[in-house]
Amino acid sequence: MNTHNQIAIRNHTEEAGSIDYMHYINLLRRNLFKILIFSFVTVVIAYLVLMNVKNVYTAHSTIQIEEAQANIVSIQDVYGIPKNSEYLATQFQILKSRELARRVVLAQNLVSEPEFNPFHEENLQKFSVVDSVKDFVKSVISSGEGEGNLPRVIPEEEEIIKATTSVLMDHMTSQNVVNTSLVLISVSSYNPVLAKNLANSFGREYINFKLEEELGVTAQASDGLRERLDVL
Repeated sequence: MNTHNQIAIRNHTEEAGSIDYMHYINLLRRNLFKILIFSFVTVVIAYLVLMNVKNVYTAHSTIQIEEAQANIVSIQDVYGIPKNSEYLATQFQILKSRELARRVVLAQNLVSEPEFNPFHEENLQKFSVVDSVKDFVKSVISSGEGEGNLPRVIPEEEEIIKATTSVLMDHMTSQNVVNTSLVLISVSSYNPVLAKNLANSFGREYINFKLEEELGVTAQASDGLRERLDVL
């Protein structure tokens, strides 16, 4: 009797410890369609996300800041324009200034680029759930007040230029190479050609700005000398 009970207990233990593979196979078969649908949706979502991820290209340009020639230096001495380390620091701030970025915006016509102009038509046409909800709430409120739908406010040209300049400044970085008069300018964009053009444009506009500044100082000095000659 004891031997029979021991055999029965042993068989029951072996059955309890064994894995019923058919149960899991049948479970997979019953849910195969759901698994395939879930896998398909996951792959599609991953593909759409990867398709919407854009490559960012960064272009670099190097500018060497040099002090003016001897005849200009003497004029700068007269009018107290800083030189040497102070001069380099001043030029570095000019490269990072909003005024120079604005000149690049106008030179490269960045207002026509959706990446940099937040008011561009392509950006305004993009679907946004949040904006749609806001527009719906505004329409309900305005209809309740009897005002009707408010027309879209078209920004002025100067406002568009300011907004585009701000975006460009966020895409641009400048770094002073230690113990040199070199400045490394970097501009990022989804368009590699545009990034290169913008990096080069910062250098060109800086040179134009310096030429205008030197011409202005020279003209001012000439007027001063002319007035002294008239007095003599």
